[in-house]
Amino acid sequence: MAHASSSGVPAEFPPADYAGNQYVDSNGCTFICAGISGVTNWVPRVDCTRMQLCNFTPTFANSAETDTAEADVAAAVEAPAVAAPLVRAPTAAERACAKLALLTATTPAPAPVPAAPLVDRPLLTLADVCEGKYGIQPVFISSSTGKEIDCGLASAGTSVAAAPAVVPTPTVDPVPRMTMADICEAMANSPIRYTGANTGKLIECPGMAAPTVATSPAAAVALSTGGAV
Repeated sequence: MAHASSSGVPAEFPPADYAGNQYVDSNGCTFICAGISGVTNWVPRVDCTRMQLCNFTPTFANSAETDTAEADVAAAVEAPAVAAPLVRAPTAAERACAKLALLTATTPAPAPVPAAPLVDRPLLTLADVCEGKYGIQPVFISSSTGKEIDCGLASAGTSVAAAPAVVPTPTVDPVPRMTMADICEAMANSPIRYTGANTGKLIECPGMAAPTVATSPAAAVALSTGGAV
């Protein structure tokens, strides 16, 4: 940037018909046209430190160089330097978030699954449901209460199949139980002899002679009282 001392006014003023907004006098110092109340004033052009810009080619040194001089003066006015913004390196968390956002943006959304068509179920009246039925009907649900249909108790005219009666099976004792008195009374009135179920021996009653020959088959009995036979 060129600087030179100046008195603040041009060494010589441009012609009255000069239409430029910027003027360089013979000393090479630059001035700017400032018109106030119809009066043209040439004000020194300064830089950011308030120093006048000089050492440029005079405006009327060569008419062919006029545009070049104005361009040089314009280029000499430097804008204040602007510091480049600091770029901070992304953290690991920021890189992970950026990667996740990229995956989310590139992953196609799943195609919507069409809903199953609704099947219109026929509405039945209570009479239709309970015809020939009684009690709770678990396969029929009321549309108003959401509970199972109750057809109530069986009417008097409704025939209900009765459960089959359970006939107890009689228990047959393979060995009849008799008292000694019953055995002796039977043996006194009958030629049948009895053997003990536990001993397998012929039962002898007191006062009765023991048979020498078995003329009748012996029946096995178990004594209900008394000692073992």
